[in-house]
Amino acid sequence: MLLGTLGLQLSLVAQQASASDEIIMELSSFSVDGITELRPHIAIITNIYSAHLDYHGSRDEYVHAKIRITENQSASDFLIINWISLKLRELQK
Repeated sequence: MLLGTLGLQLSLVAQQASASDEIIMELSSFSVDGITELRPHIAIITNIYSAHLDYHGSRDEYVHAKIRITENQSASDFLIINWISLKLRELQK
């Protein structure tokens, strides 16, 4: 099942999903900023822009919100980044 930042609510889909279901969703910086238990087996960060600064307050806070997608990942999980983006490569250092 595919989910985006608009449309079906993840919480409703997750309640109906079984352990064998795969859920693919797009999460905004707003969504991942408040995660506590989300642990994606595979996370992808495609870009880092100076966006949503009215909400996040600064570029550093925006970047921190985006990178939180990895917060609960373990060594058996994966982070895929857009290697063409120098800003994303810098986060790997």
